[in-house]
Amino acid sequence: MSAEANDKKRFIRIRGANENNLKNLSVDIPRDQFVVLTGLSGSGKSSLAFDTIYAEGQRRYMESLSSYARQFLGQMEKPDVESIEGLPPAISIDQKSTNRNPRSTVGTVTEIYDYFRLLYARVGIPHCPKCGREIRKQTVDQMVDQIMTLPERQKIQLLAPVVRGRKGTHVKLLDQARRSGYVRVQIDGNLYELSEEIKLDKNIKHNIEIVVDRLIVKPGIEKRLSDSIETVLDLADGLLVVDTMDGKLLNFSQSFSCPDCGISIDEIEPRSFSFNNPFGACPQCLGLGYKMEFDIDLMIPDKKRSINEGAIAVLGWQSCTTQGSFSRAILDALAREYEFSLDTPFCEYPKKVQDILIHGTGGHSVKVYYKGQRGEGVYDVAFPGLIRNVEQRYRETGSEAMKQEYESFMRITPCTTCKGQRLKKESLAVTVADKNIYEVTNMPVQKLQGFLRGARVFGENKVQEIVDKYDQMPSDVKWHMIGHLQRNKVKYIVDKVAMIHSVDSLRLAETIEKEAAKKAVIVPILIEVNVAQEESKFGLKPEEVLPLIEQIADFSHIRIKGLMTIAPYVDNAEENREIFRELKKLSVDIAAKNINNVTMSVLSMGMTGDYMVAVQEGATMVRVGTGIFGARNYAL
Repeated sequence: MSAEANDKKRFIRIRGANENNLKNLSVDIPRDQFVVLTGLSGSGKSSLAFDTIYAEGQRRYMESLSSYARQFLGQMEKPDVESIEGLPPAISIDQKSTNRNPRSTVGTVTEIYDYFRLLYARVGIPHCPKCGREIRKQTVDQMVDQIMTLPERQKIQLLAPVVRGRKGTHVKLLDQARRSGYVRVQIDGNLYELSEEIKLDKNIKHNIEIVVDRLIVKPGIEKRLSDSIETVLDLADGLLVVDTMDGKLLNFSQSFSCPDCGISIDEIEPRSFSFNNPFGACPQCLGLGYKMEFDIDLMIPDKKRSINEGAIAVLGWQSCTTQGSFSRAILDALAREYEFSLDTPFCEYPKKVQDILIHGTGGHSVKVYYKGQRGEGVYDVAFPGLIRNVEQRYRETGSEAMKQEYESFMRITPCTTCKGQRLKKESLAVTVADKNIYEVTNMPVQKLQGFLRGARVFGENKVQEIVDKYDQMPSDVKWHMIGHLQRNKVKYIVDKVAMIHSVDSLRLAETIEKEAAKKAVIVPILIEVNVAQEESKFGLKPEEVLPLIEQIADFSHIRIKGLMTIAPYVDNAEENREIFRELKKLSVDIAAKNINNVTMSVLSMGMTGDYMVAVQEGATMVRVGTGIFGARNYAL
């Protein structure tokens, strides 16, 4: 490699930059290092960083896109610079951003976090947030069985969640529900008759559930319950909400549920991993990861003082030392009711009295005698306690200055529900490479790079290729045998591969079981399906798949992880969409049968020419490689 080429890798070389107040600036900036630009105001820091380096990086990226894509994106002007060499892809965060959202991070501002959300939504493996078991999809029969475990004579409503967190008036949807014969609908937690006029604010996100049926749990309702559940699932794309009429909601999904704990989780979407979205954020801390709570030690800093001596220092209660104030009238009423003196040091009060002052009377009212500007009277007041009273004042004040003053009496504590991880427990139970999204995004960049590099999956068509490379390649490489496997070669790779694709016969499965038993290993496999039924391709007919699975499901050294197919070579990838769709449907049908040792968690379909269509139809694994990324460099 020449010295000049080496410099291009080591430096961003800028020549003749004249943007704004830059005067023919030439500079070499080291790459892959933390570089700080410093200087007086107007010296050209922003002109170099934003208007030159970032603008050129963005322009080059835009030029790599199609003209169709470019019309939707805003492009910066070409900077006034003679040349820039060695420029890698660039990301810019405006230093003048006025966004004070405490949920924002470098990852969210730069939109890098969005790619992680998409990754986890598409390939993440969901687990039960309670027991940790990998969870599967629920059938209608399983839903019926779980609902029938509710107490007899329990009243329930079957709700179809047709709108979840979407803005709009939804007039057409409500009209369609009315014309379909439904009577009631629940909107944002409130019940409406569909016969009445319903006006929704188009700028507010709404949740809408159609009331499909009302039932009383008792023997003999199973048939009606099953029919109603199927109706709900059709309306709400596989989702069901059961309102037990006592404030509890049971969520069911044809997508994911734990058979042991009876816990169902919603369909996994990118928004499930957003702490800025109520569908992903921890409900306790609302996605902040921490809570600001009033601290009694700050509200009453010197407990050796009495109330009359000013022990209560929190905003809004300093006036309690003044006769005639309403806060003093409340404390006088409490002192009469519970027999304590306002002249006693706070630390000498019995625990009961301290609890009443801090946490309230528990709904019990005391008679408060108060004389104000508008007259005098006796008022029944259920004292909520200092903490709840001040919390209410904090929430209701519109003054930022007042909020800041209140916050001086608060402490920041990690959220006890999410333990600072900001997301719902259901979202945190989804893993990629045994790590949830918080664990991955919380890694230092250097460690994250190592993690991503270590998650290497190589597929090989030939047994000999795996055998030859197995000892030469790093130990963290996961080998997949993706080509047609002959029975006499199983013994060579059965203990070396992470998965065997293309299993299409009972005899091959029996051989894998035999050789795996000798090596004391468990081998994940995929069943090959010749969906297109091409004569030149291996694989089972779709109708032959389930019988084979049932034959080999109980093999102790084999785990069936899903299906695979190789679609026909076509010029237009859309021609293979129906083939991918058929394989997806087959995998869903098999998963619904809940066969032991069969998960259907992997759907391998799509190659270099059609993999995008395959991903859209549900592929979790595609066969792309040299056709997209170029030849492998085994020296890396």
